[in-house]
Amino acid sequence: MPITISAPQTMVDEATDYAASRGMTLSELLLNYLAKVIEQKKREKENPFMKFCGILSHAEANELQAIVNEQRNIDEEMWK
Repeated sequence: MPITISAPQTMVDEATDYAASRGMTLSELLLNYLAKVIEQKKREKENPFMKFCGILSHAEANELQAIVNEQRNIDEEMWK
């Protein structure tokens, strides 16, 4: 299905030049880019670690980091 994308002319010109420097048309460049994005999304869904990434809020991530930092501290009293 053909689509139309609106973009500033300078962006179109730069993208067209970039595509041409790689022996591609602008359409081929965009299709390749979109295929890579879709493939990356598929890999993220398949990788359990990637499911974990980004699910914490900033507050939760900061709390988790504080706990990790606390566990990394060496209690010198314990090692006497």
